[in-house]
Amino acid sequence: MQDFSPFLHPILPDADAVRTVLFPIDSLDKHPVEHPDAWLNASEQAEYQTSSNGKRKREWLSSRIALKALLLRDGVIRRPLDVSIRKTPAGAPRLVIYEPDTPRYAEMACSTSHSGDYVIVSYATSRKIRIGIDIEHRTWRLMYLRRKFVAPGDQMLDKNDKTGDATVLWTFKEALSKLLGVGWA
Repeated sequence: MQDFSPFLHPILPDADAVRTVLFPIDSLDKHPVEHPDAWLNASEQAEYQTSSNGKRKREWLSSRIALKALLLRDGVIRRPLDVSIRKTPAGAPRLVIYEPDTPRYAEMACSTSHSGDYVIVSYATSRKIRIGIDIEHRTWRLMYLRRKFVAPGDQMLDKNDKTGDATVLWTFKEALSKLLGVGWA
């Protein structure tokens, strides 16, 4: 089985409640997935095939490989097919981890995001924990969207850096909406 763990860059490695890594999307260009059926179950393969956008497919596949590689590295699963990444009715991703050779399974919260050349993935180590993450490049495009997500009571950090402030605020609100499961973007 391919080892993608060298491409996992830990974020807050000492955190006990949540495991989070940054994963370069181009890792899959340098080391293509040799056997997708060893990493993706039938429903995941079908979901992957439904997208016609090459960029979106790479981001989607990168987030799945990164999350499963993280779970493998942490010893949560023995093989990638022991976990399925499913969506709740509200669209939030959840890990369904199967215990091989038994009918038992566990559900855990997870969160994924992508921007530019990276995906960031995270999972909670306890069923009692909810998580939401987001990653964004600092970009001028958020300045044009500000009226859609900046509320009158929002406090900006740096009055001289409107692009930076918009990026931080968008990222915070996107992560919070994922945490709460309300989805707004």
